[in-house]
Amino acid sequence: MGFRAQNFFCTLITPMRIFLINYKVDECIEMYQKLFKHNDAIRVAEQNRHPEAQEMRRAHFQYLLDTNQDEQAGILKEKEGNFLDAVDLYLKGGMPGKAAQVIFQNDIQQPVQLLETVANALTRGGMHDRAGDFYERLNDLPRALDSFIRGGGFRKAVELARRAFPGRVVELQEQVRRYPIFGGPYLYAITMMSND
Repeated sequence: MGFRAQNFFCTLITPMRIFLINYKVDECIEMYQKLFKHNDAIRVAEQNRHPEAQEMRRAHFQYLLDTNQDEQAGILKEKEGNFLDAVDLYLKGGMPGKAAQVIFQNDIQQPVQLLETVANALTRGGMHDRAGDFYERLNDLPRALDSFIRGGGFRKAVELARRAFPGRVVELQEQVRRYPIFGGPYLYAITMMSND
């Protein structure tokens, strides 16, 4: 952090602390709002049990929706623990990877239609390996295998084939050996040995 940025940061923090030490919560909130630091204003309001804290949160969320800041709105919903709304907002904002992350981190199993939507969005976004994880979770094993192969996730494809498609294991191991990005025969041998 440069001297100017550090100096500005210090000059900003000091008045905020003075306001809060002197119980001037409204002034502190107002200063954050003037600086467009709405999350900080809401945090101060909630920490000090300000009567308008909920209305501030609602208005900020609506502002994010009105200005098509779906990712930021999704982050707010995720922090609130409203994971399904967060996933919907991430999908709307064109961020299927982030939607997938929320689903996996919070072990969301339902609704199945939402999981399928995320898997399809991942596929459209070229994130085939992650889509394969979703299809596997949905127990759509042929699509999972196809996604792993299309995404170059041969290790996962071989593992899935061993469990569900034993007739394809040799074929997949051969593809891994020839897959140029994967590293060829040397890395293939290391990878296959680590699977056993």
